[in-house]
Amino acid sequence: MASPILQLAPLGAPPWPTPDPFLFCVHHVDAYPRGDGRLAPAASLAGRAIGQDFEGRDGWRMYHGERVPGFPQHPHRGFETVTVVRRGLVDHGDSMGARARYGDGDVQWLTAGAGIQHAEMFPLVHADRDNPLELFQLWLNLPRKDKTCDATYRDVPGTEIPHVKQASGAKGRAYLDTVMGYMNPRIVCALQLGPCALGTPDCLGVVDGPDQPGQPCDDGNANTINDAWTVNCDCVGQPVGIAEPAAAAALVIAPNPAIDAVRISSPAGRVLSYTLHTPDGRLVRNNTVNADLILLERGALDGGAYFITLEFVDGRAVRRIAFH
Repeated sequence: MASPILQLAPLGAPPWPTPDPFLFCVHHVDAYPRGDGRLAPAASLAGRAIGQDFEGRDGWRMYHGERVPGFPQHPHRGFETVTVVRRGLVDHGDSMGARARYGDGDVQWLTAGAGIQHAEMFPLVHADRDNPLELFQLWLNLPRKDKTCDATYRDVPGTEIPHVKQASGAKGRAYLDTVMGYMNPRIVCALQLGPCALGTPDCLGVVDGPDQPGQPCDDGNANTINDAWTVNCDCVGQPVGIAEPAAAAALVIAPNPAIDAVRISSPAGRVLSYTLHTPDGRLVRNNTVNADLILLERGALDGGAYFITLEFVDGRAVRRIAFH
């Protein structure tokens, strides 16, 4: 069997060389000090090139930030960025109106497409201790046909990212393979269960076609709908008629005709993720957002009604929306 590793090369100092379709890769490590209570360093900025601080004095950088470290509003177009935050936090804000804070194992996948303005700031939230930051960021080129697609982003909580452990070598030493974003469930199941004959009771199988395991998903519960495989190979349905979380009562859903979108505001609690289904149960979108504002653009969706399921930390809410 041919090795999946095509080439090995020493990395050296970032940014690192990147083969097609990757455009850029950087690794940020900053030993930020305690915060001042306003997300800025509780340390003197004297002697730093504020607005262009990449020197690494005292083990940390302000980058393009003037008070809070990071990268204020800037444009991207025609590619995607994948940001893997191993330690620390990142505050995201963009021209679509989305706001989110993620980090400590979370991943953000942003598709710039036709164009987006966004900011990536590094808030120093701890005033009683240091605020170390470590992250990787990849830029991934888009095919020509997709370069002007709708801009979008999703935050994937670290707790929902599949981790596949495999033994390496005769001593069985293990390494951890972390997949950025959602791993195709049929691939995860194959890695976890190993090869087996499709259709046997203990085999989910791997088949071409839909991004799900080979066997149909039925959780056996008559009180659930839209049964689907999760990244952990569990068959899970959405409960019907469950009590909604308190935050759902404050939801504000309104059209945004200027960009052919539906604006969903959740001032009482962040929406962790959402799924969008047609009235007959067909899944058309599934995004992790971790935000209190969602701009749901129509994009390639047909006109008509849809059901959106909004996931909160303590439950879910289902609402009907429509595009005309």
